Amino acid sequence: MKTQTIAKLSLLAALAATGLHANVNGIHPAYMTEKVRPAGMTWPIGDMDFMANGDLVVASWKDPYDVYVVKNATGAAGSATMTLFAQGLSETLGMVVVHDTVFVMQKDELTALIDNDHDGVADEYRTIANRFSKSTMEKEYAGGLAYDGTYFYSAFGDQTVVSGTAVNPMMAGRLNGALRFSRDGTVYPYAGGFRVPLGVGMAFGEMWTTENQGGYRPSNPLYNIRDKRWYGRPVNPPSVYQPGPYVAIPDKAKFYQPAVWMPYGNIGGWSPGNPLLLTNGPFKGQILVPDASTSGMGICRNFIEKVKGEYQGATIAFSKKSGAGGFEQGVVLRLKYGPDGSIYCGANGSDGAGWGRFTHIGLDRLKLSGKSTMDLLAVRNLDASTMEFEFTKPLGNAAGADLKASIAGTKWWEQPQETYGGGHQMGKTGLTINSAVVSADKMKLTVKVAGLTSGGWVHDFKLTGITSSDGENLWGDEAFYTLNNFGPAESLPDVVDAKDFRGRPSDRPFTLLSGANGLQLRVALPQGQAFQARLVDLRGREFASRQGIGSGEFTLGGAELRGVFILKLSAGNRIYSQLVSR
Repeated sequence: MKTQTIAKLSLLAALAATGLHANVNGIHPAYMTEKVRPAGMTWPIGDMDFMANGDLVVASWKDPYDVYVVKNATGAAGSATMTLFAQGLSETLGMVVVHDTVFVMQKDELTALIDNDHDGVADEYRTIANRFSKSTMEKEYAGGLAYDGTYFYSAFGDQTVVSGTAVNPMMAGRLNGALRFSRDGTVYPYAGGFRVPLGVGMAFGEMWTTENQGGYRPSNPLYNIRDKRWYGRPVNPPSVYQPGPYVAIPDKAKFYQPAVWMPYGNIGGWSPGNPLLLTNGPFKGQILVPDASTSGMGICRNFIEKVKGEYQGATIAFSKKSGAGGFEQGVVLRLKYGPDGSIYCGANGSDGAGWGRFTHIGLDRLKLSGKSTMDLLAVRNLDASTMEFEFTKPLGNAAGADLKASIAGTKWWEQPQETYGGGHQMGKTGLTINSAVVSADKMKLTVKVAGLTSGGWVHDFKLTGITSSDGENLWGDEAFYTLNNFGPAESLPDVVDAKDFRGRPSDRPFTLLSGANGLQLRVALPQGQAFQARLVDLRGREFASRQGIGSGEFTLGGAELRGVFILKLSAGNRIYSQLVSR
């Protein structure tokens, strides 16, 4: 996603040669991979999403940027087939399927691809929104697409020349940054100050995006995006929400810090893709971020907490491998949940001379293996001198034991500046570990640390000699915690996986009653959980639909509604159906 110099390539090669995170050299044992890529898929993937019937819709990242439907993507490995759905698009790096309508984020517009005659081929390309800035500049991608039940979101890079330097001056009056799109075509500038965001997603009811290291990005950040905020990359003339004129080093107090800095060339890789909130498995409620580069970093895992209204947390190595038993080529840009509860991993990556649009292919399924392994479950900040490390298995040490010799730490801060990748690891210094006491249940370490610093400082904790009660070593032995505010943390919304509902009436996330004015739908989901509800007849024709977040009551249809219908409610990337007659 960026041109790398020979020096940078040599540095990464040297890091790999020294065995960086050598223990994390495969797929996380709690998961397994299966090859899904059908014959004929010889191009990188721009984005993908699922239809209600389980078909996978995939956008190619190769001119002319076509869209395909993959049948049997959730079936046995090697059984998928592919047909052309739409063609002749422009740099399709974002896709969301809503009520079986395919929405794609092209570089120049948000488009709905509609199959009116249900023959498996889109016959209408409907422009939803196109009144925003765009150019032929290499880095000004439309980096992904997210949907919150009401609005669509995407994030755009600023005009950048091949070296990664911002164009100066840029076109005046640009509408860019993170944009929010309404169905009526309204384009709203949601936030500003981005370089090259290449993946957006929804988590905890809010928009998130990753960014790529480069100018004004000393490392790879994971941002929580909120309305009217500015995220630190100035341009000339000022972009949306930029607080002042262009400066080489912006005032740290004037821009918002990322929730997590994912260290460049380390766990954070080179070029992060879309964030994915885990809705099942041992790390439910955490955010995976893939790395679309040949550095082989694969996917990192981000434990998130919220303190004083802002997010922060730790990034931890998760999976990195290509070849047998791993990702097909070790490069992953897109992660999406399928209706089977598996995570589908789409390859698209960078070679040594920029974004290798024609070189990286692969479509893998990452599914739960049912195995448990010793790993860091969570890293929390409790106060100005205390960190808490929680594990997936009991420690093999007595309760009350002090393991301070097993933990070492350093800290630094990231200073965005004009120089490509400049400002990385400013003020780097060691941390003093005063104690690390094993909890009564042996699942946690309470660690007293001298020198913790808030305000966006990164704290690197390395753990050695930590084993479980059954003698297993740690899978991920290092955590990079970004400390924005001192804890304790607030409670986050529950992450709901609709697959958890087993079909018993008391377990349903909704109730559906027949009333005088139609069907009354009462949704009971945690705050921040997006849902979509569709009322269709037995032939699949839609009669009513609703979207929302959390709990609410809705009327579907009207008093004249008669017949047998199916209510399909999707939440947490699952679809739950109920038959109803009226």
